[in-house]
Amino acid sequence: MPPIASPRASIQFVAALTDGAAETRRARETQRVIIEIEAFIIYILCGLWCLRQKNPLALAHQ
Repeated sequence: MPPIASPRASIQFVAALTDGAAETRRARETQRVIIEIEAFIIYILCGLWCLRQKNPLALAHQ
């Protein structure tokens, strides 16, 4: 029969799982923000490229 874990060990285990889940959530949120910033930069660069082509209508056709 496996040994029965003490209540303190169980609480520490659950706390560690909760901390891991929160850390994963923070990492996902950080990654999402970075992707949004990259997308915005690409959008601005594409707009500048279209303006450089001296064809403002190109912006409307994206």
